[in-house]
Amino acid sequence: MNLHFVEIGSIQWKNHIDFRDYMNCFPKKAAEYEKVKLKSAALYPNDRDAYSKEKAPFIKEMLCEAELWARLRDIPGYDTFIKIDPVTKGWSGDQKYYVETVHGRRMLLRVSDISEIDRKKAEYEMIVD
Repeated sequence: MNLHFVEIGSIQWKNHIDFRDYMNCFPKKAAEYEKVKLKSAALYPNDRDAYSKEKAPFIKEMLCEAELWARLRDIPGYDTFIKIDPVTKGWSGDQKYYVETVHGRRMLLRVSDISEIDRKKAEYEMIVD
């Protein structure tokens, strides 16, 4: 048996909730997680620490995606997003994500630090004008 005790409202609490919700909304990611867990259990059937360490990189990656996904809830139409993949190319310090919707729309989502807001507004104005 494995029990987790975390304080309600803590970072760990938020991580557990975000991870659960993300896995529930993205069955392919949940299936990947199942494979990671089964592989880890097969490799380390009697070593809980090694089992946890083996699946830690996947969990870390999913927590990053889940945190982003949780922030997206404020974006109109976020519930139509079926794919959110990090984009690692480019020169900016922005976090970039490729997003697909159930309607076949493909979009680029860029997340910038709030300190960049004035520069980003100026970029937008140059593009729109």
